[in-house]
Amino acid sequence: MGPYGGEAVVVTVHPKTDALLAASLHGRLFRSQDSGAHWLSRPFPAELNSKVNAILFDSISDSINDKSYLLAVSHDHATGSGLYKTIDDGITWQASSEFRGRSVWALATFPGNPQVIAAGATDGVYLSKNGGQNWQRISPGDQGDLQPVVSVAFDPTDARTIFAGTPHLPWRTKDEGSTWTSIHTGMIDDSDVFSLAPALQQPGRLFASACTGIYRSDDRGEHWLKLRGSTEASYRTYVIFPDPSPYSSLSSRVYAGTTGGLQRSLDGGVTWQRVYAGAVKSVVSSHLHPLQLYAATMDAGLIRSDDGGDTFRPINEGFEGHAMNGLFTASNALFVAGQNGAAAQYPSSTVWQTIKPADAFTFLAGSSPSQIFSASAHALWLSDNGGHQWKQIPAPAQRGSLTALALLADGTPAKLWVATTAGLFEGSPGSSRWKAVAVPALESQPIRVMTASKNRIIVASRGHAAISSDRGANWALLPLPIAGLEWEGFAFSPVDDHLVAATSHGLFLLQSSGDQWTPALGAPAATTSGLFFHPQFPNLAFAAQQSSVFYSIDGGQSWQILPRAGMAIAAQIKSLNIIPSQPNRIIALVARRGVYATSIDPEVLSKP
Repeated sequence: MGPYGGEAVVVTVHPKTDALLAASLHGRLFRSQDSGAHWLSRPFPAELNSKVNAILFDSISDSINDKSYLLAVSHDHATGSGLYKTIDDGITWQASSEFRGRSVWALATFPGNPQVIAAGATDGVYLSKNGGQNWQRISPGDQGDLQPVVSVAFDPTDARTIFAGTPHLPWRTKDEGSTWTSIHTGMIDDSDVFSLAPALQQPGRLFASACTGIYRSDDRGEHWLKLRGSTEASYRTYVIFPDPSPYSSLSSRVYAGTTGGLQRSLDGGVTWQRVYAGAVKSVVSSHLHPLQLYAATMDAGLIRSDDGGDTFRPINEGFEGHAMNGLFTASNALFVAGQNGAAAQYPSSTVWQTIKPADAFTFLAGSSPSQIFSASAHALWLSDNGGHQWKQIPAPAQRGSLTALALLADGTPAKLWVATTAGLFEGSPGSSRWKAVAVPALESQPIRVMTASKNRIIVASRGHAAISSDRGANWALLPLPIAGLEWEGFAFSPVDDHLVAATSHGLFLLQSSGDQWTPALGAPAATTSGLFFHPQFPNLAFAAQQSSVFYSIDGGQSWQILPRAGMAIAAQIKSLNIIPSQPNRIIALVARRGVYATSIDPEVLSKP
């Protein structure tokens, strides 16, 4: 159910069918059949921990098969890096043995024969003459300056001439790899060459994008001219894309994706105009509709232009590239905090909206139905109208980064608790006066978890936790259920006030009058997240382990897997929640896949 958008890193289009493929920040792969109006996730074995650097449709001559394509991948672990091919739209994949353990950064097809493909890898340039079935390295293995190869391109008139971009300037072979020459005359020394692109309609013309800006050569790389027509175009340039259209009115168009936005030149790079303000990592045009342009952005997902770049609109329905840290409910609204910003879905709406505290890491319901607090690393925020508008309020000054937030709203006056890397502070909401609070055993460890209920508050670092039952006047250290355990979350039972803890070793119970933890029955001894009690059924509790959701109908003493749990997502659920106005629906956040919702079986709700 979103939020859609986020960071996109690659977008490409099939030359005959206009099918689109795109990849998100975490190696997730998406496909669109309707010019980006809707996207569907495609399975990929190295997703979530990998980065897709290039996508290449298998465009064999006269073929309209858009279910076959190649992915160039780098991975957190060498075993996941390489070149992957599917012939059935992601149902099955085959990893090329020649690239096992090697990161592949770039792919290019020779325009005159799509069976001829070049790949840039950690250890050099590879060539295939049979559509990627077999590969041979054609660059020397002992030439360090020609490694890694992060961009490749063919001379459009000669398949034996191949250009390679590296962190050590560009290189060229004229004899299919037998000899290589560094071609950098006119280029700033030690430029990282991120992309290379020939102008298909102007033989000999070649563009390069680098960390030092944009370059053009009119003699196949012998000499380079730094293009200075735009300040932004002189910044780090991720991708260069000369328009491949055969129409003379478009053949001088060049697009550059930079940290300063998407730049467009109408005169071969002499002058430039910024046509989109956000940073762009990839850009491509439709082969069937020359003025239709697609771009992958760092903050706004995927965008499309139907007028050659004059205007753009987002096309993110189904595409998800966010890195999300937490899911929260307040005022019957959903809030998501993530590395790409914060978003909210308000009642009676299915649309996610970006909200002002963009770097917020938490949201917290206030003492009135429409009051919501939020915290970022260095600021506190307050909304008095359900999250639609926000204002910054005083935070503990010069006290390190904020790490957690809690509110005791039951008593008078209400107390707001703010944990920072410098310690714990208490104050009144909106007041500029903050009091430092000493908590035993936690003075030297950042507090990462806080839970407040009635007059009680729990604070915890990874390995220590303390509880106060008198609004912070006195504190007692909580015992560890198991040595080496880490605390993940706490919840008080609404029925008899016993405490349930989610930990790195499963779920535990602590009776209100006891001092020893009891393991909960039925829940594996694994890292548990998202612990909470249902707002309308006081004995019903939920928690998550990996992609499974567990529930308890006896206040957390025993647990079983929720029917229809798992939600077909093979990734760890980070947090769970329920919107009070929708008590039969549970919401789950998977950090690198999005927000999911499922209905709770009526039989489960009837048991507590």
